[in-house]
Amino acid sequence: PEGYGYEQLGDVTEQGDGEFSIRLRRKATPPLFGGEFNDVLFSVSYETDTSLRLQVSPADVKLERRPLAQRKSRSEKTRKYTVSYSERGETFGVVVTRRDNGKILFDTRLPGTTLAEQFLQISTRIASENVFGLGGAGSKTTLKNDLNWRVTSFFTEKAPNDESNSHSGAHPFYMLVEEDGRAHGVFLNTSYPMDVLMQPSMATFRTIGGILDFHLFLGESPEDVIRQFTELIGRPAFLPIWALGPHLALRGNNISPNAALSLVQKLKSRVFEMVSCW
Repeated sequence: PEGYGYEQLGDVTEQGDGEFSIRLRRKATPPLFGGEFNDVLFSVSYETDTSLRLQVSPADVKLERRPLAQRKSRSEKTRKYTVSYSERGETFGVVVTRRDNGKILFDTRLPGTTLAEQFLQISTRIASENVFGLGGAGSKTTLKNDLNWRVTSFFTEKAPNDESNSHSGAHPFYMLVEEDGRAHGVFLNTSYPMDVLMQPSMATFRTIGGILDFHLFLGESPEDVIRQFTELIGRPAFLPIWALGPHLALRGNNISPNAALSLVQKLKSRVFEMVSCW
């Protein structure tokens, strides 16, 4: 609803080590779901010159934050981004832009921000249709995300898979390739079940618990964004050598070991080597 959200309550608190925070209060509008937090804390941490962390959490409730590497950018002059936010009296939102060209990368100046004990929601504008990630759930003909009001659900429990849903595990991360070939990434750090609604001009994140804990990465290329992202969450493990060769999967539940062995021997006799069969 128009006007629904939070507004700035107090002055900006500077931590002096690359962080600042702002206390917010929910605007005097009827609650959507009940149990909304009236007072919340918005905080910004300048992680590196090309990455930052944005958090929104209840001001009077202590919630466990998932520990991640602590890295601080000490110099404002070398940062590749700027952070601004709404004026007092306006519905609160934060804007992250590239310093050199003013390109808006993350913009939450939209109504509808909700923080409740069992429902959190926030939206950001997206400036291009070249959006990738979010579980890879999309068309078979392109790697780009479907922005036609597409909802992707994320669970950390194994669920039945089909071509339109994300697979086991949850990685709420998207990367947007800008018009000049540079890119930026947005990662919502949460283990709670959640939905992401992709629309023609914005993305809406909805989760059922925790806090809103975003990491943004600016890169000169998509590869640069992925490098920063995996530096934060951990590099993929090296594959064992045996996993790099040909594999044969036998579908069905009625295949006996003898039948599988016979098939493997026939293939080997025709100079078709494989490293594993299951």
